[in-house]
Amino acid sequence: MNEVERAVSHFAQGSNCAQAVLWAYAPHFGLTPEMAMRIAAPFGGGMARLGETCGA
Repeated sequence: MNEVERAVSHFAQGSNCAQAVLWAYAPHFGLTPEMAMRIAAPFGGGMARLGETCGA
């Protein structure tokens, strides 16, 4: 499974868009899956869920 497929799968399981993308690429940045989820949490739906700048 490639990164795009992993991100789509993770998004379908309930992650926000930014979490799904960073989670899929986490190993490339030396991040654990848990770290990726925490880092990306505020950016789903736009920064602070304002619907503007996307974190993905």
